[in-house]
Amino acid sequence: MNAIAYIATAASEGEFLTGLLYLNPEAEDLHAHFKTSATPLNQLGVKELCPGSEMLDKIKASLR
Repeated sequence: MNAIAYIATAASEGEFLTGLLYLNPEAEDLHAHFKTSATPLNQLGVKELCPGSEMLDKIKASLR
């Protein structure tokens, strides 16, 4: 039984499931998706952590 069917069956019986996870084995790695740094943040300098107002404007625009 898949996760959605399991949730629906439990709901029809008046039960609420907790702790159920859905894992997509074909999902892209989160760090690759967001292009995060391989270097831990506490090891980055001010230049890497504060890219400037132009770059921040571009980042904000991409999130709209």
